[in-house]
Amino acid sequence: MDVDLLHHIYHFDGIDLPSSQSSGTCWNLCELFISFAKEVVESGRDDLCGYSPNHYKNLRDFLQSAKGSLDASHIKWFPGYGCVLILYKDIVQRHNSLNVTVLGLDSHHHVVHSGQDEYQFSAIAQTYVELYVGEIVDSEKKSRFGNERSAAGGRQGHQKTPVFIHALLLQALNSSCHKTGNGADVLPRGGFTDVGQHTGGKARDTAFALVRSLCIWTMSHSFNQNPKVLYSELSCDAMMLHFDSFILKAAIQVVEETVVNESSNLPLKSISHLWKVMKVICATAARLSDEGHDLSAHFSKMKLYKLAILKVQSQWHQTCAMKYTIELPHVSYRVPAVLVPPISTFPNSSQATLANIKLLINENIDSIPTFSLDEHWTVSSAHKWAGQVQSTSVSSSSSLSVYLRLIEKVFWNLSEKYLVESLELQDLKKVADLLDFYRQSATSFFSLNSKATYASSFRVRMRSIELLATWLIYCIAFNATRATYPDILADYGVALHFQDLRHLVLQDEEHILVLKKVVTFLRNNHCGEDKEIFSMRRLQNWNSATFQMGHLYAKLYLSETLLQEKEDAKLRVTKHWQEVDRKQRLVRRLRNELTGLASNYEEAEAKRMSMSSPTQSVRDARRAAKSAVKKKEREIVNAERAPLPVIQPLPRSDHNALKVLFFLYMSEEFKILSQLSLVAQQLLVPRPWEAQCGGQDGIQKVDVFVQIQVEQKEISWAQHYNTYQKCCYHTPLEIRQGCSQWLDISMHVEVPASTVIGPRYINDFVSSGDGIYFPDINDMRLVWHGGSLARDRHESRGQFNPFKIPYSYTGK
Repeated sequence: MDVDLLHHIYHFDGIDLPSSQSSGTCWNLCELFISFAKEVVESGRDDLCGYSPNHYKNLRDFLQSAKGSLDASHIKWFPGYGCVLILYKDIVQRHNSLNVTVLGLDSHHHVVHSGQDEYQFSAIAQTYVELYVGEIVDSEKKSRFGNERSAAGGRQGHQKTPVFIHALLLQALNSSCHKTGNGADVLPRGGFTDVGQHTGGKARDTAFALVRSLCIWTMSHSFNQNPKVLYSELSCDAMMLHFDSFILKAAIQVVEETVVNESSNLPLKSISHLWKVMKVICATAARLSDEGHDLSAHFSKMKLYKLAILKVQSQWHQTCAMKYTIELPHVSYRVPAVLVPPISTFPNSSQATLANIKLLINENIDSIPTFSLDEHWTVSSAHKWAGQVQSTSVSSSSSLSVYLRLIEKVFWNLSEKYLVESLELQDLKKVADLLDFYRQSATSFFSLNSKATYASSFRVRMRSIELLATWLIYCIAFNATRATYPDILADYGVALHFQDLRHLVLQDEEHILVLKKVVTFLRNNHCGEDKEIFSMRRLQNWNSATFQMGHLYAKLYLSETLLQEKEDAKLRVTKHWQEVDRKQRLVRRLRNELTGLASNYEEAEAKRMSMSSPTQSVRDARRAAKSAVKKKEREIVNAERAPLPVIQPLPRSDHNALKVLFFLYMSEEFKILSQLSLVAQQLLVPRPWEAQCGGQDGIQKVDVFVQIQVEQKEISWAQHYNTYQKCCYHTPLEIRQGCSQWLDISMHVEVPASTVIGPRYINDFVSSGDGIYFPDINDMRLVWHGGSLARDRHESRGQFNPFKIPYSYTGK
């Protein structure tokens, strides 16, 4: 079998995609289909794939007609334009005429191929479109190809598409019908993919797609001419399944013959090509099986093919082993002499007595941390040991290394039990502390070994183990929290994607086993991105999964707090309205008083005007009356000012208020889980913040923080809640203080200034709701500044979203 020819069909890895677009390649591929048709039709076998005999008969009829249709006088290939020209005759048609049609490739799917030295990007056609041209008489047939189809004049536009050929054929047919040398210009329409060479790329590989399209078209056309053949009983997938099986069988025979010949030098890649063909067959068979076809016989055949490939592969390895085995002569060997240098003594200030040596040994042993993971160990004992030894372990890199390995052993032991069973809350807290001890010590270890020659590779391994341990503890925390609150977390899943762990560099079997457990847990407990809790993967609002879950929790456990908040909110509104009512009554009284004072002033003014020479007492009386009016007017102005508004600490809606309360009074399990969710995701972010992870090759230095920072202003819900618990109208006897978490919540918009809340003047108040602000429209979102370790936070202390990390940066 010609590997280069088969490469047009299966696109083998390690070989660049073909781009020759030669019509000869199309005819060579046609020869494969003809050989396939002969093998099926002439053998007359009915044991192909377990189909009914009627299926076999229909298939043979189709292949026989296909073999007859694949003739050079009826087909002209245009692989450079992604089309094939077909001349054919229908049953009901003039005896001296032929139909002309063009099959154009369509529905191109983008593919990424692993070439010889690089990944290649191309597009492969999945289907075809028939572009009917018309009917011609045999005596009037003429070729309009070659130089006459040149688009150098710019009249047609020269994109490498099937419609270009179709337009030329229509123009040629019009010229023939009008008996003229050239007909009216026919412009090609759009809607097809250009299969020519593009800037920075190569021309599309269209040969096999064209041949396959021709066979499928021939099948459907033969059905139209033969009413006895049922179109519904055959499909292009069925045909390709038999064709690929034919190719695989022939290729296996060739490889077997080559392996038997010891003098041949068969590359192992040729055997890998067989697996590629079988992979294509399995994908096609899966689609047919989904449609209800019985593929039991085909499955048995594939098992035999698999055994044959494995046998050939084993023979290849045996041949290579024999070829490269070195036989040593059976003679005696002389062991070379080993020269041991004399022992050098070093001066010592003290005498090296046995007692001093024992003391030195004991001191050195005490400096190495030890923890026995026997059958009696507990999380509490491990936590106590780690806390006591941590400060003394930073003295040397060897002590730190032992300390880290022992904590890892604790984590790996936990994975054996607590990914299924739940961990108690007190132990969960201690496990979270153990993780902090571990990550702090890992940071110290990196700093101590930053200049070592093995620092780069060892750092990658250490980071992989740290990430694995963190994700493991996250899974244990999620399992424990779900066991504590099963009804709340019934419809919600983990925030982490197990696919992100593919970048880990692990060598020990123990680590790989733990990785498999973590991957299995995450896969089984992921309910979709719209159900991830403590995740910032999507835009946050009142209806996000985390807040919906928080509402369920608060409804069960914080209903009393909500009732107290509602009572306090009601008291604020009541006392605010009492102040409004008091000021409105004060304004009315002051205006009545102003009316009397204005009357006194008018009398005093009239009396002064009536006298040609007013006395001093009259002038003083007028001045006093006017001053009283001005004073009263000022009192009215002050009284008419609206009282201070009430800014409520919680939304008016109970549904939204409960979501805020969940974060302000979060249980310990959810505190641990929320922090671990963000810390675990953040470990996918490259370090340091300015890392070499950008560009096409992934080595350009970029500022990672810029990629994931959140520029939206932070408006803390906890600060708002704690601030507006107290106001001039009402302050609870017991001030409730909401706590901020490492994973905090923020409003989307700021609370408006008090001067713009409610009416500006007292007489404009008409209901008790005037001048009252509830932060329902402020919405909420998650906020993350980093975890408890300093290296988890950016020097700017800015907020960022680790779920925004570009996939190309992950694991750098």
